[in-house]
Amino acid sequence: MRLPKRKSVEDKRALTDHGPIPLTAGGIRQLEKHIADIDKRLPELRKELGRTAEMGDLSENAAYQIAKHAVRRNEGRLFYLKQNLKRVVLIEENKSDGIVRLGSTVTFTSGKIKQTFQLVGPSETNPSKGRISHISTLGNTLLGTKKGEKVCVPVKGVEVCYTIVDIS
Repeated sequence: MRLPKRKSVEDKRALTDHGPIPLTAGGIRQLEKHIADIDKRLPELRKELGRTAEMGDLSENAAYQIAKHAVRRNEGRLFYLKQNLKRVVLIEENKSDGIVRLGSTVTFTSGKIKQTFQLVGPSETNPSKGRISHISTLGNTLLGTKKGEKVCVPVKGVEVCYTIVDIS
């Protein structure tokens, strides 16, 4: 006799509301594409699970255990992504009111170095591609500033100051 499984910790975390998830339009499309890819893959995985279940003793059937794990992992991931999609808030880009906001692209200088970053939500952060989180030290410091303002950020115990050159 098999005992019922309890909901996993990951399922409980997905059901817990951790607030809105800010995403750009591209981030939302990417999330929806990821959900569609898993939806498309699940029937094939379930079919494989059924095929391996017919092989015999389930307790010692390694192929069945692997197939069952793949189905559960993908179903859990799908559930988690769908829960996140419900909490998504669209980041409106190109608000040119002169104030740095979530979605703004900011160009600033520090000495002779000129850098440009777009402020995005934590799930879309990629500093090498010019995208920083609004909750990072630099991103949080830039929020609400205007063109020409100077902001200072502690970096490894030293304060680095930036002058905002452009906001778009």
